[in-house]
Amino acid sequence: LNAAETKIAQREKEFYELQSRSRQAEAECNLHERKLNDLQTKLQSALTECSRGEKEFRDFKEQTMGCFPSKRCAELERDVDEEKERFIKDKESFIGQVLQAMDSKDEELAQMKKKLEEQERKLDAFYKGSAQIMRESGSQENTNDEFSNTRLAERFDVSLKRKWLDICDALQLIINEIQKLTTLSVIMERVSKHTAHTVNDTEKNLVLLAHYANEDQNEVRHAIQILRQRLGQKKSTREYVVKDIVAKVKEDETVTSILTRNNVPDATVATIERFMYDLADICWLMCIGNPPLKLNFDVKGVDFSKIDNRFVEYAIIENEFSDGKPGAVYLVAWPSLELEDNTGFLKKGEAIVCR
Repeated sequence: LNAAETKIAQREKEFYELQSRSRQAEAECNLHERKLNDLQTKLQSALTECSRGEKEFRDFKEQTMGCFPSKRCAELERDVDEEKERFIKDKESFIGQVLQAMDSKDEELAQMKKKLEEQERKLDAFYKGSAQIMRESGSQENTNDEFSNTRLAERFDVSLKRKWLDICDALQLIINEIQKLTTLSVIMERVSKHTAHTVNDTEKNLVLLAHYANEDQNEVRHAIQILRQRLGQKKSTREYVVKDIVAKVKEDETVTSILTRNNVPDATVATIERFMYDLADICWLMCIGNPPLKLNFDVKGVDFSKIDNRFVEYAIIENEFSDGKPGAVYLVAWPSLELEDNTGFLKKGEAIVCR
C-alpha cells in the first residue's frame, strides 16, 4: 500500500507537469490560429485591392480609347499593360508569401496539436494507472472515477432515491402506504439478489477449476474481480447484464402484480421499469467494485436499537397492524448501503418499526 501511495504521488506530480505543458501548448495553438486568421484577412484585402485595380484599369481604358490619337493610345495602353503586369507580379508574389507563411503556420499548428494530443494520452494513461492502483489496493479510491464507491453511493442515495419518491407519490392514491412501501422494497430486494447471483456466477466455475488445479483460490478470485470490474464497467456489458437482471425480476409474482394492475397508469409502470433499470445498473457496478458493496435488507425482525447506527426510523406501525415484536423492524423501506464484508457502511437505510 505504501508503494502504491508513493506511485500515486509520483503520478500526481507527472500529471501537474503534463497539465501545465498542455495549457502552454493550447495557448500557443490559439496564438497561431489568431495569426493565421490575420494572414487570411490580409490575403482577402489584397485580392479585393487587386480586383479594384483591374476595374479601375478597365474604366480608364474605356475612357481614354476615344480621347487620344491612336499612337498616343497605344503608348498609354503599353504603359497600362506594363503597370498591370507589375501589379499582377506583385500580387502573385504577395499571395505566394502569404500561402508560404500559411503552410508554415499550418505545419507548426499541426505539430503543436500533435504534442497536445500526446500529452492528453499521457494524462489519460496516468488517470487509468492511478485508478487501477487504487482499485487493486482496495483501501483507497479515485473519487474522480464515476464508478468509485463514493460516486455510486451518491448516485444511489440521491438521484435514484428521488425517482423512488416520485414513484411513491404516483402510487399514493392507488394502494395504501404499507402496500406501496412493501412492493417497492420487494422490487429493490429482488434486483439486488439477482445482481449478486449474476456476479457470483461469473467466478464460480473458475474458482472451482482453481480448486481442482490446486491453485490459490483467493489469488484466482482477486484476478477475476479485477478483470470483471474492467469489463463489467463497459457500457455494452452493463446494458446486456442490466437487461437480463430486470427480465428475471419481472418474473417475480409480486413485481408482476404491481406492473399489471389495471388501475396503475402506463406512465407509472414505465417509471417503475426505468427505476428498476437504474437500480440494476447501480447494483451491478457496486457488486463488481473493489471493495464490493451490497444493499442490506436482512434486518426484518431485528431490534431496531441494535441497528440504529445504520438505519433511521422511516415510520412506525402499530402492533394491531403487524405481527412483529415492539421495537423490531417491520419493513426495510430503503436499504442501507454497506461493504459486502459487513465492516462498514456508506449510506444509512430507512426502516418501519413496530410499536
